Amino acid sequence: MLIFGGFSHKHNEVEACYDDSIYFFHLGCQTWVSNRILEYSPQGRGYPKNQGILGHASAVRKKNMLIISGGFHGSLSGDVLAYTFPYPLAMKRNDKVCSHYGSQNSCSSNPECGWCPSDGKCYLRTSTSKCASNLQTVKCPGICPGLMDCQSCTQHGLHESSKSESTVIDELRLNHCSWCSHLQECLPRFGNPDLCTLPLKKSWWSPKLVKINDESECAVKDFSPGITLLKYYNPPDMKYPDEVMITNETAATFNPVNPQGVLEINKEGKNQFISRFLGSIKVPNGPDRDRDEVYDSDVLKICGDFASLSFRASLAETGPLELIRNMSWVQSAGRDSLLLCRNQLTWIDKSPIRLIPGSNIRIDLIAERNSTFPQSLPGKRQVNFCHFQFHKCFSDFRKTIENVT
Repeated sequence: MLIFGGFSHKHNEVEACYDDSIYFFHLGCQTWVSNRILEYSPQGRGYPKNQGILGHASAVRKKNMLIISGGFHGSLSGDVLAYTFPYPLAMKRNDKVCSHYGSQNSCSSNPECGWCPSDGKCYLRTSTSKCASNLQTVKCPGICPGLMDCQSCTQHGLHESSKSESTVIDELRLNHCSWCSHLQECLPRFGNPDLCTLPLKKSWWSPKLVKINDESECAVKDFSPGITLLKYYNPPDMKYPDEVMITNETAATFNPVNPQGVLEINKEGKNQFISRFLGSIKVPNGPDRDRDEVYDSDVLKICGDFASLSFRASLAETGPLELIRNMSWVQSAGRDSLLLCRNQLTWIDKSPIRLIPGSNIRIDLIAERNSTFPQSLPGKRQVNFCHFQFHKCFSDFRKTIENVT
């Protein structure tokens, strides 16, 4: 894919609002191509105007000429310009293109080619046998790493390409993807090595290596790590959350607005917004964590501002949760007091809630914010819980907690 011009203003960095550059994006490799690929273009190929252009029309003629018409660069343009691609870029097949690159820079700029330092030639990146040394190539990740969930990942590669001529992407089979559930990543199905099945690639939360190739398996095999975060907009209905997500973070910022950014006020002039963490915390049994050597400060801490908090928990795998603490943020003159925290949490029998190795704590933390709390005071308007140890709060549970689900 080729892009010319456009609006490129970046404050205090790029002040030329109208771009005059050509950009290449390789659709098979899903990566931007360096403009060094134009290194051996004829002289005088540059854009002839003083300013770039945006809002123009463009079309490709005879497969190797870009026609640019009209546009805007401070005033309307009536120009019609043509740019002829360098010879290698105008060729249809990349297996013939690579041999026409005369330098390492121009060769390695094409992700389908590779530079051979031993003989100073450019080959197709799959022609490793022709080079006595290792071919020097740039990354060609393909589409798989850009697919962020199991369903979209496993949809690719279901059907073979209908094109009569294969490309490097077809030979590498980069369009065939597998969902690596224990890593929560989409990877090439036929990668060499197969990163999804490497024993060293076991995750911090799953002891099993789970590779999913079929979309129908996503619902029964794909279990992502994290804790469930639910959000309820005004008027809240606890049976039907407005947003549900799995998050690896233990802090949630919230404002009483709907997804469209609108402040919703009910008939009584009130506005309610609820954030809820729901799940369990599994404390690991590691070589450096002894069940009998748990520090008194190794506890769970909850915080919230501009909200009323309700925290329930239980060590039992099933059954109701115990009400541990109800607390409400109170306006104070001191800014440091905006965030209300509690780290001296206890069970009903008054014993402290400690993060003991091997324990599993089910939690339900609800933060409710309504219009009675001031809108203009500073603060992140957040709720969070964390691993509190030695007067420090470790909000990244992945370093101290085996699994938050």
